[in-house]
Amino acid sequence: MQRTARRFRIAAAAVAVLVTATIGLLAWHLRSSQQSEQALLLQQAEYRAGQLAASAAGRIGAILRSVDFVLLEVRSYYGVNEPAFRALADRVRASFPESPELLLQFSVAAADGELVYSSLGRADGVNVADRDAFRAHLDGRDRLHVSDPAIGRLSGVESIHFTRPVLRGGRFAGTAAIALSPQRLGAVLGSFDAASDAEFALLGSGGSVLTLSSDVRRPAFLGKQLPGFDSPASRAVAARGALRAGVFGDGAEHVVAWQGVADTGLAVVVALDWGATLAPHLRLWRRTRSDASVAAAVLVLLGAGVIALLLRMSRQQQAVAASESRLRSLADRLQIGQTTARMIVMDWLIAEDRLEWSDSPEWLRGPLPAQSGRYPLWKDQIHPDDRERFLAARARSIASLRGQAQEYRFVRTDGEVLWLRSHQQVLAGPGGKAERMIVALLDVTGQKVAEEQLRLSEATLAGVINTAMDAIITIDERQCIVSFNPSAERIFGYRAAEMSGRPVAVLLPERLRDRHREHVGRFGELGETRRSMGVPGEIVGLRSDGGEIRLEATIARVEAGGRLRFSVMLRDVTERRRTEQRVREQARLLDLIFRHSIDSIVLLDRDFNFLRVSDSYARACQRDIAEFEGRNHFELFPSDFREEAEQARASKAIYHRIERPFVFPDHPEWGVTHWDVGLVPILGPDGEVDFFLLTLKDVSERVRAAVALHKSASRLRRLSSRLREVEERERRAMARELHDRIGQNLSALDLALGMLGQQVAAARLDGANEHLAEMQRTLKATIGHARDLMCELRPPALEEYGLLAALRDLVADFRRKTRIAATVEGDLLQPRPPETIELSMYRIAQEALNNAAKHAGATEVRLGLRAGAGTIELAISDDGIGFDAAQAGNGAPTWGLATMRERAEEAGIELSIDSAPGRGTRITLRAHCEA
Repeated sequence: MQRTARRFRIAAAAVAVLVTATIGLLAWHLRSSQQSEQALLLQQAEYRAGQLAASAAGRIGAILRSVDFVLLEVRSYYGVNEPAFRALADRVRASFPESPELLLQFSVAAADGELVYSSLGRADGVNVADRDAFRAHLDGRDRLHVSDPAIGRLSGVESIHFTRPVLRGGRFAGTAAIALSPQRLGAVLGSFDAASDAEFALLGSGGSVLTLSSDVRRPAFLGKQLPGFDSPASRAVAARGALRAGVFGDGAEHVVAWQGVADTGLAVVVALDWGATLAPHLRLWRRTRSDASVAAAVLVLLGAGVIALLLRMSRQQQAVAASESRLRSLADRLQIGQTTARMIVMDWLIAEDRLEWSDSPEWLRGPLPAQSGRYPLWKDQIHPDDRERFLAARARSIASLRGQAQEYRFVRTDGEVLWLRSHQQVLAGPGGKAERMIVALLDVTGQKVAEEQLRLSEATLAGVINTAMDAIITIDERQCIVSFNPSAERIFGYRAAEMSGRPVAVLLPERLRDRHREHVGRFGELGETRRSMGVPGEIVGLRSDGGEIRLEATIARVEAGGRLRFSVMLRDVTERRRTEQRVREQARLLDLIFRHSIDSIVLLDRDFNFLRVSDSYARACQRDIAEFEGRNHFELFPSDFREEAEQARASKAIYHRIERPFVFPDHPEWGVTHWDVGLVPILGPDGEVDFFLLTLKDVSERVRAAVALHKSASRLRRLSSRLREVEERERRAMARELHDRIGQNLSALDLALGMLGQQVAAARLDGANEHLAEMQRTLKATIGHARDLMCELRPPALEEYGLLAALRDLVADFRRKTRIAATVEGDLLQPRPPETIELSMYRIAQEALNNAAKHAGATEVRLGLRAGAGTIELAISDDGIGFDAAQAGNGAPTWGLATMRERAEEAGIELSIDSAPGRGTRITLRAHCEA
């Protein structure tokens, strides 16, 4: 019994030892599994962090290359109008279509820091010379500078400035800057994390934070060092990631990966929260430990048999766990690869029309619709334009049991359209019919967008080349022509088709071909990307007709896909050289005019500052030409001419004035000088005055001569008036003498002869009577001549009855003597005008009637006398042959006309003559008299 009891005790001890060993082995197994799974999770997280860092760094690098390309393009567009800069800004936005708000501002600053352009449109008066982004380029080095985030001076928000210097002729001429939004750049980084458990940081070359994907952490870390990356040593992280603590200063552990952005000095940091990654596995491990404790208790209660069973189960469990671990590792790696590559695998059970997915397809199908709460059918999400083609290809695959590949568009539930590449494999069942279809779907949306952008870029480039005014020729490494644009056809006279494959040397004169080949060869060996050809940038080309032309040439070197290409841009400058020669000749002619002109010539700017003066002007002012440069005309020579010049600038009209008086302020001893002045505004392309051409001619001598002539003429007119007064006085005296003495004597003699005739008749002395009658006729004729002479000397009707009566007597005598029809109409002038006016009008009418009878061949003459309010008008018209009043200068009538004008001028009478050949003549006299 004791031996049996001992056996039981031994057996019990053995069972106890076995159970204890089993429990210990189970505890060790659980801990080992936990450590293995944790190591696997860490490995997966490190790999994922490295992949995310590499993807984000690649995208940031692409954005920065687009930014840097546009900044370099500013050098070509610098000085061009605003639309060219707007086009560059649009190009920046087009380079990141997923986030157009990323661009805050595109600006260009001059060498003094003044903004000359801003895409925000408010550049006037803004200076950035105090900004680090501007000062960083004052050393003249050509590099891309990335500044720490700062508040934009125009945008007013946090901005990251990417700047490059604008170099003109190797010298600093300003900066071009692109400001990106830290918030939107952080969002771009965050878009690479589909699981939303990663945080991204973009660090500058000095380690400061440029942006974070976390909106919560970003304000606290912008422009500062990450606590876990505050030294170069701490930033030396492997690209695949590592576990570290204190990255954000909160003590939490993160799986961190670091990837530098190529050629920028920037780096992308990706941090995965290790605690969040472990959380679901820790819960599983706690449940497993609890189950193990229960199992251990059951083992103790069940005894040795249960312990043995548990040991066997433990061994089986260990094998199963190892298999599951390997499978889980493979599945996790496959899932990471699919997620990173945006790929998914689905299994379509054809008979059941049921789909099984290798991964959650939300990224593909989109969120659940809010109303239905379930996804639409797979085929319903195929783009309508591609659905028929998709279904037909699927039907062919099922019918032929052969896999196919196709591309089509897929519409997510939120409306986003994806491009998918589908690879199908059909599996047949026992009956040889299609039973399952395995489909691998790959998101190729990015590739399609890139292909479309490439196609658009190629089309744009082709459009630019075909519409360019310059000739653009592309040659290969053998210097044979690959492309020949329309402008090249126009300039050289060849068609593009006939030039393809021919050596480019045929476009050069024979004497220059060897040197050109050597030049292009050296250029290709040096590896430069762009250079001007010729000195300075000019070559000689050969047209198809053998004519030589001068060309400006620039050659560019492009290497892609292992092939070398050279693009040559040529501009025909033959006409420009001729124009430049004409400009030089005109400049020389202008210089000769300014140096040798007799009249004074002055070129002024729009504010009347001297630009150039002629030698004659400097001599007239007795100054050296250098004294005028940069000085204002009216500060040097103040006068009231400034008001007239200002009016000419406002009206943009030519100003001209003759004999303008001027006194030189620095030479008052010269007295008053007189000048003929002309001021011609010269307008610019905008229609505003840019310059003035001032011409001056010293006419002081002419004015003095005119004054002397005027004085002589005045003396002559006074003398002539005096002579006419003497003449009229003598005429009145002669008329009185004829009337008082000769007239009375002749009348008495006539009376005596009449009485004698009566006596002779009574005595019937026939012979004496005839002689007496003849004597009476002669005496009567003598009395008539005496009366006519008295009327001509001093018409009695004019003195007694006025002008109208005198004109009637004059017309009656004119009709009697000439047999020409003549009439007079008019008003009786009351009160009578001054004697001078009456007598002058009478004499002019007398002369006009004389001209009508002698020279005009008139058949009718009309006189009209009219009186108005303070005016008297006398019109004499005839129907004669007329004459050209403007050309009257030769022949007899001009003396009569001159006499008329002199009489009218002396009496203050306005005289006008209207006559033309064949239209007769009309003479109008108008005098102003006070009532």
